[in-house]
Parts: sequence; structure tokens; C-alpha cells
Amino acid sequence: MSSKSIEIIKAAIPLLEPYFLSFAKVEAFDCTYCKITIDDVEFWGETTALPGYSWETSASIENCIKNIVKRSSSLESLRHVAAEYQVSDPFAVGCISQALDKIETPLKQNPISLPLVGIISSSDQSVIDHQLKAQIDAGFSTIKVKVQGNLKSDLAKIRFLQEILPDAVKIRIDANQGFQYQDACDFVQALEPNKVELFEQPFKPNQWLEMEKLNESSPVPLMLDESIWITSDVEKAAESKCSAYVKLKMQKHGGIRRTVDLIKRSQNAGFAVVFGNGVQSILGCFDEIRLAQSCGVKTAGEFNGFLKHIPLQSEMISFNKGNAEVSGDFDFSDATIENYITGRVRKKLE
Repeated sequence: MSSKSIEIIKAAIPLLEPYFLSFAKVEAFDCTYCKITIDDVEFWGETTALPGYSWETSASIENCIKNIVKRSSSLESLRHVAAEYQVSDPFAVGCISQALDKIETPLKQNPISLPLVGIISSSDQSVIDHQLKAQIDAGFSTIKVKVQGNLKSDLAKIRFLQEILPDAVKIRIDANQGFQYQDACDFVQALEPNKVELFEQPFKPNQWLEMEKLNESSPVPLMLDESIWITSDVEKAAESKCSAYVKLKMQKHGGIRRTVDLIKRSQNAGFAVVFGNGVQSILGCFDEIRLAQSCGVKTAGEFNGFLKHIPLQSEMISFNKGNAEVSGDFDFSDATIENYITGRVRKKLE
């Protein structure tokens, strides 16, 4: 008779330097890992809380997962119970579903090399100049830049970047929902299509009309991120013709199978897909790299969280000339995160 168990592990993974969003300053990844063990074989999943990006908090994720585990007695019931929370608590469900999906349909563990997006984090022009040169020297040809929704300072930052940007490099601008409509209209008119790949999520997730109107006048493509969670969101974006790109992340779509389905639906609807989560540890990045390769995603990936946190006891991913490279070997266990574990819950399953 086989032995089965589920273990939920909390860990705080320190960052090499703070990561700034329009709604948060992130200094450590607040990770929750799900480990399902069947006869000594481990299947892992991860979710990382990011309040402000979604409605879920670290506490709500923890409470939801505990409820799911408490109500589940077997792998089959775990799948059914988790599905009840898919819409209300997608981050919480994500780490459990990832582990379950790996049991049923293991991802191919083949060598992969995919381009990553670089990052410029500063608003100081001298620092931007230094960071840009460092990113180009590291091999990045697409570089992500955060703006805050402050029109004056954002315009100064982007205009300076466009002036010093080499021809072979483009910037991906992310607003993280920070703009008011008129400011966004004024902002996009300063963007140069030969310098800017896209402008991401200027408004709150439900501001579809504003996105549609902005898309009509924008000289550069727009992308939706926080607006896209489930199939109906993709369909709504396609119907409204409010963006050329959609941004997808495994942990917000509830596991591997649902994410693959949403990538394919988005591609079939005519969207270019940007894939990856920059706020997760090496485990989630490893899985997303394999998913991006298997689904034929061509844009520079945002599964770069492993470059932001301190080195862990794992060699699953290496960085080489702007690319994330995986050998295919899975190298994640309790030992990988043992110095940063803050709590765990374990339960035997039938």
C-alpha cells in the first residue's frame, strides 16, 4: 500500500535588493510551498503572496490552504476541494494544483534556454544610465521599466531612457495600475514605437472602457496583466480589442493545466503572450520556463524571480547572456529553503 502525504511549507526568501512596485516595496518573497509525497517521490508547487497585485494576502492564502487540506482526505478529494476555491483564491489554489498536476502530467525535463526581460529599477538618471549599460552587458535585449502614474516624473524617466537606448534594445513599460486616464493618454504620446515594446496595465483591472479608448490612440501596443485571470477575461479582452498582449502567470491561473489552457486560448484569440512571474522563487521560475518552452511563447520571459532573491541551495536555473537556462534536472527539496522556513503543516492522505 502506497504512502501519501501533503505538506504546506511557509518560507520568507530575502531579496538581494528591494523590488519596487506602484503598490508595494518588496524586500522578501513570502512563499508558500506545497509538497505532495507519494512513496518518497516529491511533487512541489509554489505560490508567493503579493498584496496589491491581487486581493489575496499572506494570511488569506494560508487560511485557504489550511481549509483545503483540512477538508481533504485523499489526492482525489484534494483536487475537488481545491477547485471550489479556484475563482475566489487562485493564488492559494495554485501551489496545490501545481503539485497535483505534476503527479498526473509530469512536465518534460529537457534542457531549455529562453530569453529573459531585464530590469531597470531607478528613477535617477545617472543610476538609470549605469543600470542600462549593466543590463545590456548582461545580454538583455528587452528591459522592463516600472512607472508609478506620476506623469511628470514618469515622462522624464522614459524620455531619458529613449534617448540613450541602443537600437537593438527595447523597453517594456509596466504601470502596475497606477495611471488616471488622461495622464495615460498624455504619457503614451511620448512613447516611441521603435524604442518601446509595450505599455502594461495602466489602469485598475476593471477599467475595460479606458483600456479600449487608450488603445485607439496609443502609438505602442498595450498589455493587460492584472485584468486577466480566467478564460472569460481573455474573451472580454478579445471582444473589446483593448490590447495586443496579455500577461499570464502560473500561480494566478490555478496550476499547470489551467495555465496551459489559458496560454493556448490567448494565442488562438490573436494575443501575443508575455509569460512569467517576477515575484516567486526559483521553483516557480523553473516550472514557468518549462511551460513557456512547451507552449511556444516567444516574448522575453518574466520568470526572473530567481535573479532577485538570494542564492538558494539549488542549481535548477542558470543565467547566461540574458537567457535563463535549465538542464532539465529538478533540484528542489526542503534543503533548498531550510534556512528560511517559517512554518509547516503536514497531513497523511489515503
